[in-house]
Order: sequence, then C-alpha cells, then structure tokens
Amino acid sequence: IEAVQSKASRIDLLNASLRMTARHPLVGVGLGNFVVEYNKDRYDLGLSGHWEVTHNGYTQVSSELGVPGICLYIAVLYLCIRRLLRVRKGSRRIPELRTVNRLSSVLLLSYLAYAMSSIFTSNVHEFYFPLLTGLSVALTVAAEREIQLLSKKRMEVAQPAPLQQRPVAAGTAVYAG
Repeated sequence: IEAVQSKASRIDLLNASLRMTARHPLVGVGLGNFVVEYNKDRYDLGLSGHWEVTHNGYTQVSSELGVPGICLYIAVLYLCIRRLLRVRKGSRRIPELRTVNRLSSVLLLSYLAYAMSSIFTSNVHEFYFPLLTGLSVALTVAAEREIQLLSKKRMEVAQPAPLQQRPVAAGTAVYAG
C-alpha cells in the first residue's frame, strides 16, 4: 500500500511540474519555488500541504525556469558531453595524454550518470551540475590545447626535412629519364 501511495504521489508531483511549465512557459515560477507554488495549488483545492520536490530534475528546471531554462540546461549537458567525447577521442592514441584520456572518460561517465539520475531525482540545486560543468570545461580547454600542440610536434617530426634545391642555370635542358 505504501509503495502504491508513493508512486501516486510521485506521478502527482510530475504532473504538477508539467502543469506549472505549461502555465509559466517563459520564466517559470522562480528558482526554488516549485514547492511553494505546488502547495498554493493544493491549498486552493482544499488539500493539505505536501512539501516535496518533483523527483525529476528536468521537470523541476522547466517548472522553475520555464522552457528557455530547460533548453539552456539541456544544451549545457549536451555541449559538455560532446566536448568530453571529442577530447577522449583526440587523446586516445597519444601516450603523453593517457591521463587526460582517463580523466575525460571518468568525467563523461559522471556526466552521463548525473543526466540519467536526474530523471528520478531532484538534485539540480545541489553542487553536482556546476562541479561537473566546471571540471569538464577546464579539462576540455586545457586538453584541446595540448592535443593541438602534440599533433603539431608529431607532424613536424613525421615530415622529412626538405632537400636542398640547386638552381638550374638558364637555358639548361633537364631531361627526365
């Protein structure tokens, strides 16, 4: 019975957050104000207070910050994951950047775990998102510079030195063969 009530409560919270997003699509109800707005709706219906968050980070962001807020939130998630994938791929075959490759793999896994857990938890106001974003940006900026420098050095080493060319005297015929 308790599990069924918990499920019903979570579905009600999810539906409430979607309704709030629909009612306030541009700016939402304000950062951290989902619970307050939810309880105002409950009191208007004659129900008692229920001081819980949405249990879904994405609908929490959309209800509190509106559609532009959720679009920006998802864009940051996507861009960080994409840059980490690029750094991971770029550093894969460079032995000097083995640590960078491992760090990008760990951050990528952490970001994916965060993105997946946000479907079932409301941890958007915690330190996880800013921490992962800051670490990802710092690593990708530094790693992309190092990848470029090491790639240039490898290209210079791989190219043979140009041969000294003797100028050909005017009027001299050069035959190939």
